[in-house]
Formats: sequence, C-alpha cells, structure tokens
Amino acid sequence: MSKSRNIADLLDSSGDVKSGALDNVPASDDASSLTTGTIPIARIADDAVVADKLANSINTDIATGVTANTTANAALPKAGGTMTGNISHGDDVKGLYGTGSDLEIYHDGSDSYLKDNGIGNLILKTNGTKINLYDGAQSNTMADFSTNGSCDLYYAGSKKIETTNTGVDITGAISGATNLGKVLQVVDSNVTGGFTSSTSSYADTGLSASITPTATSSYILVHIYANGVKHNGNNQMGMKMFRGSTELEEWKCVSGYSDNTEGSVTLCFKDTPSTTSSTTYKIQANRKSGSGTVRINNDVADGYSMQSSIVLMEIAG
Repeated sequence: MSKSRNIADLLDSSGDVKSGALDNVPASDDASSLTTGTIPIARIADDAVVADKLANSINTDIATGVTANTTANAALPKAGGTMTGNISHGDDVKGLYGTGSDLEIYHDGSDSYLKDNGIGNLILKTNGTKINLYDGAQSNTMADFSTNGSCDLYYAGSKKIETTNTGVDITGAISGATNLGKVLQVVDSNVTGGFTSSTSSYADTGLSASITPTATSSYILVHIYANGVKHNGNNQMGMKMFRGSTELEEWKCVSGYSDNTEGSVTLCFKDTPSTTSSTTYKIQANRKSGSGTVRINNDVADGYSMQSSIVLMEIAG
C-alpha cells in the first residue's frame, strides 16, 4: 500500500475487500488485468506456475538438468555423457561398480586396490599387442603378456622367464630345483676324412662342431669318438680339446712299441662356457713322441670307410 487507510474504507458491507481498494490492483477481477505490481510468493499455490510463464532460459536449464550461471552448468546428466575433467576420490572413497558393488577401486592411504567381489572372473582384455606391468617410473618392466605370444617375467628389468611354443626358457639358475641336468639340445658332426701327423706340432683333425647355448648357466658335455687311430713306429698320439682358441684339456691317447697298433679313442669333457653365443669345440692331434706317423680314420688310406664323431650336449645348469 502506498499510504495509510482505514479498514472500513477497504471493506464492503459483506466484509470483502473492495475492488480497486488496493494499490496497483485493477478494478477488474480478471487475472489478466494485472499488468503491473508484484504478487507475494505466499499467494502462489504449489505447482501453479506453468512453463509458459517462465523465461526461456529457465525452461532450457530445466530440460537439460543444469542451472545457468553456476558450476552445475558443466554437470553430467544421469543419462550419461562425456567427462572433460578428473574425478577425485579421497582415501577410502570407493568407486563401486555393479548392482552388488561387485567391483571396487580405491586407495586406503597406503595401498591401492582393484577388488573383485563378484562370483565371476576378473578379466583383462587388450586390443593391442601386449599387456605390460611396469614400476612407478615405467623404467623397469615387471611382466609383459603378448597377444598370441609369450608371457615374460622380469627381475629388476631383466627377463628371467619366457614361455615359448615348446615350453619355457629360463635365464639364470633355478634355486631349489630338483630337475636340473636335463638335456636341452644335441649337436653332432661326423668326419670321414683321414688325419695323419708325423710331427710334434698340433694340427686340426677335422673333428669340430658348434653349439649356441640357451642359457649362461648351461653345461656343454663334449664327446669325442675317434676311430681307426693307428700309429706306425715307437710313438704316442696326443690330443687337445679347444673351445674357440682356448685349450681345455690334453690327452695322451695311443702308445705302443710295435708298428700298426690300431684302435679307437673315446674322450668326454664337461665345459661351462657361460655364454649364449655360438661356441665351437674342436680336436687337434700330434705325434706326441717317438718317430713314425699317427693317424685317425686310418683305413681311409687303405680304401676302407671310417668315421669319427664329435657330439655336443647342452645340459641345464
């Protein structure tokens, strides 16, 4: 009201407020005649305001579920949408998934958890070439699992176990294992050509073979089968075994005091090359002492077929 009035001036004989007795209220009872002034909120009944009486911007905000000019303007609708920021969870605040909270992801202040509470399996899938596990700095690989390939385990970034299509490759020793000594591979070479020597200088006999160990901890067992070993005269034959240019062992193989002593020589030697590179083993021979000639595959000179062999066996160490 713009000024003081007597109540009697405002009421008619029936006790109702006279039309036009209030400021800014037209004489007409038609609500559409209210062109100016303000209606007290208390006079507006619940659900009495229809959308047509709201500003267009308000209608848009209601339809999209956000309120203009507030941080809720970037809110994600319940029906889903695209997040453009981070979701921050405090300690022990869990991300729960599934009707029965079947999957939990959280941090308890010390450790991080990916916890499967459901009755099914916890499944990791990739459309890439592998799944990798790294340390925090991503400088050392802990494990990697290749798609349609090997599964590898590492120690301090160094691969120790690798699955293959034929089994498992292990680098290093197996502590406490009871099945060591398994033959991992065998390489052999046969020699049919003859060897002769009438000097004390060692020379290659042709008995030679190469092997590539699969682990540095492996042993190489070398077997030598020299046939048709013969000497003419009062002498001895000497033999040496080499790994590359390194002499491993020397033997005095044949001795006698009559001509044309003939037989076979078998030698065996266990070596630890400590490498995974190709390694060559060979035999050299000489006339160790005396006079005359020493031979291997002697009967080749007489027209008969003779054969000597070298066999290399890699043994798991």
